[in-house]
Amino acid sequence: MSVPFTTVILFFNKSALTLRCLKSVYQAGLSENSILLVDNGSTPETASSIHSSTKAPVLRLENNAGFAKGMNLGLRHCFSDLATQWVLALSNDTELQPSFEVDFCNFLSEITNIEAPTILGPAVYHLQSKTLAYTHGRFSKELAGFSALSHQVAQEQRVPIVPPFYYPAAATLWNRRAFEALGGFNERFYCYWEDVDLSYRCAQSGVRLLPAPGLHVYHQGKGTTSGKKHYVSAFHQGEQTFRRLWDL
Repeated sequence: MSVPFTTVILFFNKSALTLRCLKSVYQAGLSENSILLVDNGSTPETASSIHSSTKAPVLRLENNAGFAKGMNLGLRHCFSDLATQWVLALSNDTELQPSFEVDFCNFLSEITNIEAPTILGPAVYHLQSKTLAYTHGRFSKELAGFSALSHQVAQEQRVPIVPPFYYPAAATLWNRRAFEALGGFNERFYCYWEDVDLSYRCAQSGVRLLPAPGLHVYHQGKGTTSGKKHYVSAFHQGEQTFRRLWDL
């Protein structure tokens, strides 16, 4: 069976997390020729560790360009191959369920209008406890700061996610038409809020942002950002940018 999607793994240092993510992708049935790693300005030591551990191609940025730019680099590269119809975009603090590839094929067979511009949002589970963490998120414009965003759980949700709801961006599956319509994430955002913005852009452009509860991803929350004060600043800057763009 041909590989149903290409996988992009975006990483910035955290080589142990990245290798665990990569291992889970292999265990889900994906081969090195269907995986692309994007090094978002890691140290030479991290880059060397990753390169020595896999034959999958690695695109390297000299400096950390942020989540949106780094992930877009991977998405553009994958979709430049006209044979690629779906790309799974992963943060390096995620891991796939071993049956992910099979579950993806089964899910596609169940949804209608498969050719429509679509981004799929897998159900995300806590990496350590394996309990359900979220199926989507909600933006509350009346609140500010970290309180404005909350993770939500809807076990049987099948309808598209529309604002004020959104899908957190640790793991997204894009089809070609969705990427062509949106061009990826909004690069005005460094990290944080690009996923909330994506929901609004999907609603505006007619791209279907669809929950995929049958696809399971495990996520180590804040695995790539914890303990760094500049990420707190990036969160608040992202919020200001988002509210200004959407007049909220």
